[in-house]
Amino acid sequence: MGFDQEFRLDELPHEEARRLFERTMGDKVSDPEFETWVDGVVKNCGGLPLLIVLLAKGLKHKDLGAWRNASTNMDLLDVKSLAELSYNDLKEKRIKSLFLVCALTSGRISTRDSLVYCTSLGLFKKFSNTIQKVRDRLIEDLHTLQDSSLLLESDDTEQFKMHNIFVDVASSMHEEFIDMKWNALVGRKDYGFKEWSKDELKNCTAMSSPYVGIDELPQKLDCPNLRMLLLFEDNLSVKLHELFFESMKKFQVLDLTGLSLASLPSSIEFLENLKLLSLDLCHLDDVTILGKLKGLQFLSFLDSTIARLPQEIGGLTELRFLDLRGCTRLRVIEPGVLGSLVNLEELYMEDSFDQWEVEDEASLSNASLAELKSMKKLSTLYIAIPHSANLSRDLPFGELNKYKLQIGDVWDWSGEYKESITLRLKMDSGNLLEKSVQRCLRITHDLHLDGLQDGNDRIHDLCIEGFQELKHLCVQNSPSVQYIVHSIENVQCTTFTKLESLFLENLNKLETICRGCLASKSLCKLKIVKVDNCGEIKHLFPFP
Repeated sequence: MGFDQEFRLDELPHEEARRLFERTMGDKVSDPEFETWVDGVVKNCGGLPLLIVLLAKGLKHKDLGAWRNASTNMDLLDVKSLAELSYNDLKEKRIKSLFLVCALTSGRISTRDSLVYCTSLGLFKKFSNTIQKVRDRLIEDLHTLQDSSLLLESDDTEQFKMHNIFVDVASSMHEEFIDMKWNALVGRKDYGFKEWSKDELKNCTAMSSPYVGIDELPQKLDCPNLRMLLLFEDNLSVKLHELFFESMKKFQVLDLTGLSLASLPSSIEFLENLKLLSLDLCHLDDVTILGKLKGLQFLSFLDSTIARLPQEIGGLTELRFLDLRGCTRLRVIEPGVLGSLVNLEELYMEDSFDQWEVEDEASLSNASLAELKSMKKLSTLYIAIPHSANLSRDLPFGELNKYKLQIGDVWDWSGEYKESITLRLKMDSGNLLEKSVQRCLRITHDLHLDGLQDGNDRIHDLCIEGFQELKHLCVQNSPSVQYIVHSIENVQCTTFTKLESLFLENLNKLETICRGCLASKSLCKLKIVKVDNCGEIKHLFPFP
């Protein structure tokens, strides 16, 4: 943190260590049969919080013999042996395998990365009819690892961390992993490709080199049993040689992050079993050769410099996941490419391509939104549509489970996204008539509205069912709006029952938020109201 003074973190005093043990253990520590052994167990932990928590969780469901052993046997009480015990206590082979995969990235892994890695390796074959089912199971499994102290506790649902001691334990394990023996090589500073022996390379099934400062890669990686390679660098001078992938036909997962790949090596076409290719933060020019990877299911260009998605990408008909987020230079997606990806379930184009053409034009030089209709399995979509005139009829927005949609030229991708179901809409007479937009209004959790036209003086009229799912609402630059909610005389209006925050800006005719008689459940969860530049407003809510 750049702070000059050092603070030594001493071991916990006995009483504090005991309180941590008791809090982690729960009610069992009060059982007289076990209580007599608590002080001995805590003393053997030497005041180390990681050891105390790990041992408490490990003993929670053990018998008296295990407690006596932990109280008297000093040899067992080291973090590495306890990590192995916790690993062996895991009931599901799948969760054990997930632990091994998490360690490959120096113990820091996102839900997204663990999802694409493990699905591509076949870990979630039982749950793989949809990516969302895999994600739900994966999150449960990650929490199981946290409950076993094999992953650190955290409130962040997107990022998970593993203690570096556990990373060492996992990296040294040689366990059964689906249909192979797990044999991982993890590079570190000044130790990697050049230092590994020929036998190590031939036997390894997973290899990771996480930002260790590689200057040069071997011309050919002779790893015939390799299933997974993670190569992370921030050095654009590191090059892949043409024959680099020639002997790796069993390959399933390839993650190349932060490399310069102006032209991908021709040997990549030998990876006929490849399921995942991640080229995040890469300098990319021509990706035409990727069209030969017919079995590819997950493809990511996150924050890369790709400028064109060529026709050949449309041949990847098995693709289920395409991530183009942060590809700010992407200006061309050749016509028909997206429409050919009929098995796509998740498409991410946040802060990326938005040069949509109108489908009725005689000769298209770029993608049109109509191509999304071919994606019958699409469940997640992040997309910007600057011109509502490009909206095609019957787009599959209403069938989505998760989306970030920006319609209109007033939005950008900055700012906070509170929910995974978000709609930002610049309104005109055209886009509100679209059935797909109407369906979105019914299920959206976070809604931003701009430019409500004359004749629409109240917001809740836009959705007949009353915005029952909406949690956050922002209305801006709409001079005709007089009320947000307006009930008919003597008829109670139930709307905005889940709304938590309300932001109103530049509404020159706004008189009050609510007019008329609201039902008791309306606005009952509202916590935040912000009103800015609404000069005609006289009171926020009716006095009752």
